[in-house]
Amino acid sequence: DEGDAVKTWSEDLDDAVDLAGTVLGYPIDDFQRRSLAVILRQDTDLLAMAPTGSGKTAVALLAILQAFARGKKAIYTSPIKALSNQKYAEFKQWFRAKGVQGEVTLLTGDIKIRAPPGTRNELVICTSEILRNKLVKSSGIRKRAAMGQEDPAAAALAGPDPDLERLGCVVSDEVHYINDPERGAVWEETLMHLSNEVQLVALSATLRQPEDFIDWIASTRRRKGEIVKRTDRHVPLHFGGLKYAKDPAESEFV
Repeated sequence: DEGDAVKTWSEDLDDAVDLAGTVLGYPIDDFQRRSLAVILRQDTDLLAMAPTGSGKTAVALLAILQAFARGKKAIYTSPIKALSNQKYAEFKQWFRAKGVQGEVTLLTGDIKIRAPPGTRNELVICTSEILRNKLVKSSGIRKRAAMGQEDPAAAALAGPDPDLERLGCVVSDEVHYINDPERGAVWEETLMHLSNEVQLVALSATLRQPEDFIDWIASTRRRKGEIVKRTDRHVPLHFGGLKYAKDPAESEFV
């Protein structure tokens, strides 16, 4: 099916670059190409750093497409419910518009919208806390069962979390929250419990000391990690100020 971006996906970089341009509707730039090269190496995690509006979401879409092509599902996490809702709508629209044969699940605690049962190419969008809770619970059941502390019947009844089955990729948006003194532990625990068979694609515009982060990832997850950065901005910033006058009607932006 020539219209199915998943079936026509290639793990050859040049072919994947061409298909990425077709799927996105524009040629990918150097930042996205370098990110895609890492994504195609399934044994390597990626930290993609770029200013807001500079192509990180396209990198996420390519990582998700790569997971689908391998017969895996993908999870996209965001730090807040509103952003999860926004990404759910965006990916639903993108899948339809860009020939991606896939379905989207949304889990925010307040909202639960499930993809149809039996969906092969599934993207789960959730808050970071929801993924952390799923991973910690799943890890705890396995650990207690291995130590003989979990009743086998209860463990079998609980079963594996369906959202974690066939998981090929986790896209962690706004990963700089790992430095947040109140919520950072959520990201740490998520990455500590995430299987090292799952590729991590972390996105950020403002992560401090990214080299330390990728070193910690490599040590914790026992996987290679690579940073891809861009410093230019596609969407220009405009600076201005309000010049006050005694007569408010004469105040103006400059």
